[in-house]
Amino acid sequence: MPTVLEKGRKQVGELEVFLGGKPPAHAISQSKAALTEYARTHFAQRNAEQKRFGKLMAKSRERMLSSVRKDDPIIQRDLADAKEFLKERASRPIAKLKPEKVESQLVIGSQFTAKGLPLTLTGPSEAQRTPKRMPTKNTGTYELAVQSFGNKSLSVGAGLGVTFWSTEANPLKRFLVVLHYSYDWADSSAFYVAHNEYRTRLWMWGYTEQRWVGQSEISPSWSDGTGWLESHGNHIDHATDTFEMRFPALENTWYQGWIWSTASVYGDSGVGGYGFASIQAGASVPVMILGEL
Repeated sequence: MPTVLEKGRKQVGELEVFLGGKPPAHAISQSKAALTEYARTHFAQRNAEQKRFGKLMAKSRERMLSSVRKDDPIIQRDLADAKEFLKERASRPIAKLKPEKVESQLVIGSQFTAKGLPLTLTGPSEAQRTPKRMPTKNTGTYELAVQSFGNKSLSVGAGLGVTFWSTEANPLKRFLVVLHYSYDWADSSAFYVAHNEYRTRLWMWGYTEQRWVGQSEISPSWSDGTGWLESHGNHIDHATDTFEMRFPALENTWYQGWIWSTASVYGDSGVGGYGFASIQAGASVPVMILGEL
């Protein structure tokens, strides 16, 4: 039967410092830098692929639409109506998520460490253009919003992380989060292409190992696209799920667990049509756990 040694954010923090000291300042920034580099590379590759594919499709499509007059008043009116409707669709409100106060506790024996309102929050990616990325420091929440109406590819990312002290080695250490989330997404096409992608991930950085020791994709995550004359979308408010991943942990070392998300949209446009895509999403994480259970 494990014994609860400490309970409460201040007491747990003091005990972790007593057991392992404090992580070096440069170590805390390493996982943020690694996330930033991954996001930059991911966005760059995705944008390059979409740009290349767009060029391949453009010639055939423009030939089919070559007889359409760009200044046709009916087409211009239809495009204006569609743009107004989709603008309203993209601004549909989602439920605001508030952080819950959860006391931290550390149990020696089962090596259970639970953290309430996470200590470190960051936006891990600098998008090519960033319409909205709203991590709020030390509240355990973040929001993302991005849309493209025929202005090609846009991407944004944000997330939050907590540092844990591992007292015991375990090849299957458990990292668990409780996640509250809301989102709204849509994509629509009129003779052109739109794409919509959202990813949520659990990652664990090892200070001693100097690398990611665990990486997992969780919900909410999706990838959707439209073409020709299609419209897709979905809306969810106040969903709650529990997610976990396992990773090999060393004894008496620091780890930083992250939950983070990326949102990417693409829409091209041209004569008589458009591609539209939008994402709004919010997340709140009241509990992040490191343990053997």
